[in-house]
Amino acid sequence: MGLFKRRPRQQEYAVSVEALWGALKVGLPAVTMTATFYEDARRVKWTMDKTGFDWAELMSARVEASREGGAVVTVQGQSAQGFGPGGQPSMIGPGRRRKAAAALLAAVSDVVSRFGEEVAMVPSTDGYRYWNGREWTLEPPPPAPHGPPGRPQHSPPR
Repeated sequence: MGLFKRRPRQQEYAVSVEALWGALKVGLPAVTMTATFYEDARRVKWTMDKTGFDWAELMSARVEASREGGAVVTVQGQSAQGFGPGGQPSMIGPGRRRKAAAALLAAVSDVVSRFGEEVAMVPSTDGYRYWNGREWTLEPPPPAPHGPPGRPQHSPPR
């Protein structure tokens, strides 16, 4: 199994750890709309949903200081299920994880190139975050209306 184990995807940037962490948060909607953030550890986790031929993939990304003075983002993933101890990778999973990692790193690179150190101003708190179509927020989306879509909500007759 050691011969087939893939190394996590990494990308180094010449910005501070805080700026890269902010860029990761801004670029994350390129691959997922729901994620769990661990601000103190500068780590984020999300799940890619199951497809018709494969099961869910567990993904994570973290930001750390590099030896050269910048920062490094590392993206890795694994199958949520598998065969045998340690859960062997699925047939389609490695390709899906590789594509998700490449998309995230491209989005982070784009954010860093456009905003640089200014992206570090993203607020930080632990907890759940929700994507509202423009940015990550701490407020959950409004509840869905009851009943079939497109029908007005009326109170029942008495």
